[in-house]
Amino acid sequence: MAAEVDLNPVVLVRVSSKRHREVKLIECPFCRKKHTHGIPPGVEGPDIGHRVAHCATADLPLALRHVSRGYHLRLESRSILI
Repeated sequence: MAAEVDLNPVVLVRVSSKRHREVKLIECPFCRKKHTHGIPPGVEGPDIGHRVAHCATADLPLALRHVSRGYHLRLESRSILI
């Protein structure tokens, strides 16, 4: 059996709120807007984990409107969570 290939892109993020442990996408690879995601307790980066995209369907190209979308978040090198 062949190994599964992860097709979800890695997206760079910046810390938007240290107090509330949130990061903001630099740019969503699907809709080109910025989304905010939370950071689970105990995760300090640089790899924050997988998230489902928050794109509004109307903002997406037609080909992506009925496809499950997600990405892996990685802190931009100059962002610090502490």
